[in-house]
Amino acid sequence: MRLVAPASRPGAPALASMAAARSGAGIVHLVSNRGLFAPVAQLAPETVFLALPDGETGLARRLFDLIGERAARCNAFLIGPGLGDDDYARALVAAALGLSTSSTRRVGFGANATDEDSSGTSNLLTYGKPIVIDADGLNALSSIDGWWKRVPAGSLLLTPHVGELARLTGLSAEEINADHAAAARSAAKKFGQTILLKGAPTLVASGEELWEAEDAPVSLATAGTGDVLAGSIVAFLAQGSAPTTAANLAVAVGSAAARTLEADLGALGLIASDLPMAIARELARLGQP
Repeated sequence: MRLVAPASRPGAPALASMAAARSGAGIVHLVSNRGLFAPVAQLAPETVFLALPDGETGLARRLFDLIGERAARCNAFLIGPGLGDDDYARALVAAALGLSTSSTRRVGFGANATDEDSSGTSNLLTYGKPIVIDADGLNALSSIDGWWKRVPAGSLLLTPHVGELARLTGLSAEEINADHAAAARSAAKKFGQTILLKGAPTLVASGEELWEAEDAPVSLATAGTGDVLAGSIVAFLAQGSAPTTAANLAVAVGSAAARTLEADLGALGLIASDLPMAIARELARLGQP
């Protein structure tokens, strides 16, 4: 079981949920606002929905009053796809990781903010399960000063592209593009977490170790494929894979699925929603149960 959380736009969480389900996650829970239930259900009807609490005041306590029982039964978590980039999104990430909103780099933190310190409240880290941070979740994380000093080493798997890694590290995109491997390795060492740096090449870094993807299909350079990748990663984590194994497997299987689809659709015709079923077929070909 897993939890895909939270979201404010339907496409990204739907793609992540579809990919997670097709990658063997089992039961997929989506924590989002109620307005997303209908559009996501049309694309991923097997998803189980939980509604987010409204407003920022007391968010951490109310969030875990809502999801605590189900979260305790989940094996991995995903935060970020479709989350949005506003004060509420940043408050959600802080609450989910038990970080104080008062440490963000934004003054005021929203009209309803109370500078709530969620560090003493239940959070996803208390369950001891791996957490993937993707997309808008990374942008929210980058707004929290020194977050890595208050998160246990090895508890997160971050999946940035170059721009997101720049915001997380303070490096420029030019500096990262000059040496992707050095940037990924440096971020993994600084934060004490696993880093999957998306791009060409795609890299996975953990501690001093670095892996480079063997293939980088151009067909994957399209909207939504990162959400699919995140869904597959969290599904493999939920099945017991180590973070670096889950990341590398998701990249390899996704790339192989894309190459198969290119034979029928071409590199320019492939879209992200084509991938989840192709990933399932690729896993079946590899002999996954």
